[in-house]
Amino acid sequence: MIYDALVIGSGPAGASTAYELSLSGAKVLILERAKLPRYKACGGMIPLNFFRTLPARTQRTQETLLTEGVCRGPGRKALAAVSKVSVAGVMRDRFDQEFTLAALDHGAELMDSTPVTGVEERPDLVLVRTRRGSFEGRVLVGADGATGIVKRILGIGSRNPPAAAMEAELKPGTGTSGREGIFADCELIRDGYAWIIPKGDLDSVGVVSFGRDRSVVRRKLLEWMSLHGYGAEGEILHGHPIPAWRGRARFSTRRSLLVGDAADTVDPFLGEGIRYGVISGRIAAATILNSLRNDGLLEGYTQALYEAVHADFIYARWIASLFYRFPSFFFDLWVRSSGGLDLIGQVLYGEIRYRDLFCKSAQVLLRPESYRRLFSGLRSA
Repeated sequence: MIYDALVIGSGPAGASTAYELSLSGAKVLILERAKLPRYKACGGMIPLNFFRTLPARTQRTQETLLTEGVCRGPGRKALAAVSKVSVAGVMRDRFDQEFTLAALDHGAELMDSTPVTGVEERPDLVLVRTRRGSFEGRVLVGADGATGIVKRILGIGSRNPPAAAMEAELKPGTGTSGREGIFADCELIRDGYAWIIPKGDLDSVGVVSFGRDRSVVRRKLLEWMSLHGYGAEGEILHGHPIPAWRGRARFSTRRSLLVGDAADTVDPFLGEGIRYGVISGRIAAATILNSLRNDGLLEGYTQALYEAVHADFIYARWIASLFYRFPSFFFDLWVRSSGGLDLIGQVLYGEIRYRDLFCKSAQVLLRPESYRRLFSGLRSA
């Protein structure tokens, strides 16, 4: 049997691709190396307006609705979030499984516990070898992550060093003050942040560094857990490489393409990956369907993904490089004095893009009254 599409990986990007393809009648096989449901280290935050565009059974995985938060910057300067952004908190094991099952509801097939051992792209099809046999498809979707086999064998995708994140799902700590919202700290770790996100009966507790402190995320996570009264003994800490976008690369060949983490669809400022991964899956599905209907190929996918996602990440990367290099200055000037959190909330909700955020922030930096407001606030603090 020759499938229309073979999808390797069942995370948000792979499930999104399979769902959109199967919804349109394509014959899809999903190959997942782990047994579903399987754990995935992730903060698990999805903007509510985007979450509501997902399949109904996926929406039933919502553990928490978060509408408040506190962001703390250098010098223990705290600021309550005022961006009026609602965020759905999910556990990735349930979320990924239900998204995959939504694809199966429309005819897709799943083989989990099936590691892929080889990929061969031929002129007229793609051959995928697994420990449970070989499968043929007209196109291949690599949704198997930053270190996946598809990008390695086909020689596509970036080779950038990933950001480092480590997370644990823990019972609420003795030092947490309420569980009504997100708590983010920009002081604990360089070039990143620490977080506490309540999800159901547990808290997602983690740290991420996009640069200088990548090698010490484990130590910083233990420090963060101790600071807020979480016990470390017996707890499992989960590490995860985050392929934050760093520059242009090729993400497709004639018959294969990459989505999600494999295609660097992680926001290089906040590390948001679920929403962009789903978007990449939708773009991939549209590209594949056009190819199947017109007997075409997939070379246009890289440019389509760039225009929809990566072009805006240029501005996210500029913002990250400035904010994380000079966090105290930008926290005071931009976040505390000029409504930066409101703008970030608008980016999360898709109301503006990072390009708009960068331009609005540049206007703040160029206005003398911004500095007068800053110094006035510092004198009264």
